[in-house]
Amino acid sequence: MIKNLEENTKTQIIGYLVFMTLGSLLLRGSFFSALFNGILIVTLLVFLKWKINKIDFKEFVLLSILFLPTLIGFLYSEDRLKAIEFVYRSAPLILIPYLYLKTDTKAILNGFSFIEKYLPLLTVSVFLGYIIIGYYYFRTGLGDFLYYSNFSRLTDIHPTYAGCIVNLALIFWLKNYKTHTHVIYRAVVVLSFILILFVIGSKATIFIALIITGWFTFTSKISLFTRLFLIATPFFLLILFKTNIENRLSDKKLESNENINTIELLNNLYDNDIKPRVLLWKSNIATVSGLEIIFGKGTIANEEDRLKQYKKNGLTYATENKYNAHNQYVEIYYHYGLFGVLAFLVHCIFMIRIIIASKESYYLLIFSSFLFYFLFESLLVRSFGIIVYAFAISYIYIKVKNAKNLPT
Repeated sequence: MIKNLEENTKTQIIGYLVFMTLGSLLLRGSFFSALFNGILIVTLLVFLKWKINKIDFKEFVLLSILFLPTLIGFLYSEDRLKAIEFVYRSAPLILIPYLYLKTDTKAILNGFSFIEKYLPLLTVSVFLGYIIIGYYYFRTGLGDFLYYSNFSRLTDIHPTYAGCIVNLALIFWLKNYKTHTHVIYRAVVVLSFILILFVIGSKATIFIALIITGWFTFTSKISLFTRLFLIATPFFLLILFKTNIENRLSDKKLESNENINTIELLNNLYDNDIKPRVLLWKSNIATVSGLEIIFGKGTIANEEDRLKQYKKNGLTYATENKYNAHNQYVEIYYHYGLFGVLAFLVHCIFMIRIIIASKESYYLLIFSSFLFYFLFESLLVRSFGIIVYAFAISYIYIKVKNAKNLPT
């Protein structure tokens, strides 16, 4: 059956499936994402018989090396059953790069084009839909579902993960900004993105979004009006969403009659966010000792030592909710020790090398946004973060390789 399909049809099928790698993440719950990515993997395995690319083994290893500590860590995990489950969930870190690289490049690039063109519109449509529903709930007295944690309950996506894919979609939109000729259409989409980011409320996400719009504003050949529009819009929304911003910086929902000055906001930010995060990181690092410094505690580790440290450092909420490190770098050290940190460092050096060789700041923006997210969230402990990151590194590598700018 596969052999009888025309080449263009096969290319389109693969393109649609590659698009659904990210598109499926926007659907409520993880079931649809797992379903579509399972279909993608099976289909690409079947289509490998159609056209098979040769893979540079060394570069493939450097691209997908983050899967290696997870696999090795399984061998000395205390709970092997849970470890197998996590290895399975981490499989996209190696499967997505492998299948993208082995499959016909034209078909994969076709999928990337679909993503660049349609993911921003799909993202805006889905999240604006959630905002409308949240506003309806708010007006009918069912709760403030436009507030940070409540909105994440509505979308069924953690705020940082939601912000991650929204910012990625924003980068794709701005990359192709000039192809959208109608001024009002451009303005509406940009405003929608910024509105969505403010409602999501992740501080890291808003900061990265400001960097993205700033990068585009000052590096792109755009009109003075567009430049001024992109500069003014975030400030306008900062004023419009003043209460939301104050809530997030205070790390609590303020009462309608409660006023707070800038100094108090900054003190609250330090006391309720920065200080607990640093203590969280220190607590995780403090539990690693002996041979664990080299190899970590394993893919799935006993949480008792970590929770004891949390309790010792007064992190009651983190203890009760069994928090992870909320920092991907610390999380890697906790589970895989210096071996895992070295693997991550090698991976990052490889990615930065090919990005520098491409001479495209656009790719650096994508990769550095993940490195920044890693400071505040253990992105690679959930399927959502694993799939987005696996896609991003594969996207960058294949796009650069296709441009023939890879370093030797």
